[in-house]
Amino acid sequence: MQIITNLQNQKEQLTKQLQEQIDLNKDTEKKRHHTETHLHELEHRVKHLDNDYTTNEVYRENLKQDKAKFLHFLERLASIMKIENVSHELGYELNPDVILTRAEQLMKLEKDSIIDQKTSIYSLQRKIKQLKEQMENKDLHLDLLRKKVISLEEGRAAKTDLEREIDDHVMLARKMKVKVDHLTQQVSELKHENTQLKAQITDIQILKNRLVEQDKEIRRLLEDLDKLQTIRDKQAVKITSLQDKIHSVDDQANRSLISSDNAVRTLSNEVRFLKSSLEQLTEREHRLLDFRSLVARMLGLDSKSLSIPDYEITARLERLLSHVQPTMAIPIVPVSQPPTTTTTSATVTHQHEPPYHHHHHHNIRSAHTRHRSPSPVNCRARSLSPLHVGIDPRTY
Repeated sequence: MQIITNLQNQKEQLTKQLQEQIDLNKDTEKKRHHTETHLHELEHRVKHLDNDYTTNEVYRENLKQDKAKFLHFLERLASIMKIENVSHELGYELNPDVILTRAEQLMKLEKDSIIDQKTSIYSLQRKIKQLKEQMENKDLHLDLLRKKVISLEEGRAAKTDLEREIDDHVMLARKMKVKVDHLTQQVSELKHENTQLKAQITDIQILKNRLVEQDKEIRRLLEDLDKLQTIRDKQAVKITSLQDKIHSVDDQANRSLISSDNAVRTLSNEVRFLKSSLEQLTEREHRLLDFRSLVARMLGLDSKSLSIPDYEITARLERLLSHVQPTMAIPIVPVSQPPTTTTTSATVTHQHEPPYHHHHHHNIRSAHTRHRSPSPVNCRARSLSPLHVGIDPRTY
């Protein structure tokens, strides 16, 4: 009975250990599920970062295209301003500054040319005024000459010299008119050139403003590129760290699963061994109960009821043996107790020991101390008991 209680306690302990191991397996499964969800989230983040990286690459390609267009525009502007050799020598980084200096030089040249043209126009206007005054004087002179011609025509004398002079003056007046017309045409052309130069100056100013705006935009785009590059580097570092964490978590989960599988296997083997030992013990217990019932039945007791105490069976056996062999000393074999595995199991079995067990030990002690009276000599001999002879009592 003590062995059965010990085995039951061991069985309960093993079931508790199994339950704890199952709980640990559940916890590991939960942790694994959590790690899998975390891994899915990290994969989603990696996909999102890849999309951001592709968009950044697209923006970068667009910026490269815009830069190429801007460089082509600078080349065309440099070719228009005749600074191709300078741009090839200095490189494309200093082209805007070179173009700006060239534009400033052209502005200065245009200003100088405009000042020269203004001075020439002013001088021509003065000449035109002088010629107009001369024309007016000539007209007055012509009027006077006409009057003289009229007066001379009245005389119609030999005044051929005066007529010649008049013809000369008329020819001179015609030539002067031609010169004045030519000078007026020059003035109109100069005015037209002045308006064209003003339009070119406004175009140059607009181009200068555009260049300044494009420089600002290029600087801003370069700053954005630098920021995106730093963000990309940070995200790459984060991705590598997250991948390392994922690998470490996977390794830990695999190790914990392997250890838990090994523990479950060992526990299952122990449970199988305990089950087999329990079956053996139950079989032994059944055999002992069958033997007890057989002995009780042979002694004339009610073997169907298990309430027969052991001390009564032993007392009847002693009586039977005393009647069977009165002259022989009855060897009393002490009841061997099963070896206790631990002190706790012995105390537990001693607490749960039935009350008839104490009586049984008391009767055994009394049987040890009791002296039998010698039988008379003339008493007839009886046959030995089958228990001492070694015969199976069931065949007795």
